[in-house]
Amino acid sequence: MAYSYKIVTANGSDTEFSIVFTSEAGIDSKPYLSSGHIKIYLDSSTTALSSGYSIDESSTPKVVFDTAPANGVIIKIARETPKTAGTRLVDFQDGSVLTESDLDTSALQNLYVAQEAQDQGTYGLPKNETGTGWDAGALPINNVADPSNT
Repeated sequence: MAYSYKIVTANGSDTEFSIVFTSEAGIDSKPYLSSGHIKIYLDSSTTALSSGYSIDESSTPKVVFDTAPANGVIIKIARETPKTAGTRLVDFQDGSVLTESDLDTSALQNLYVAQEAQDQGTYGLPKNETGTGWDAGALPINNVADPSNT
């Protein structure tokens, strides 16, 4: 199971899809740090939607589409946490009060970035959406040796 995304198939009538990635969601009330970190992709697109949905952060966070996606459309709900020094969510300062909230946010940002790297195959090819093979993202695979077993 992926740590940072969820794949669902639309049925043509549902407009709401829960944002639950793993059982670890109990760490916090939601499995992300900001609703802006949630990205929606349709049918294996590499470009996230910029409109047509909202994030409902009630008791169980969910994506709410303005119009139900067509039957059979594959929906990927992904968490994409900022990963660079310039996008740190917490910047500790000398002499400032160290709060539990800041420590939790900082630790969760690091955990989420690590999970996303694992899910995306940062250090190799990621598994496909069903976990039954490898996904080269429509790119050619070079320097493959002759097979020894079909």
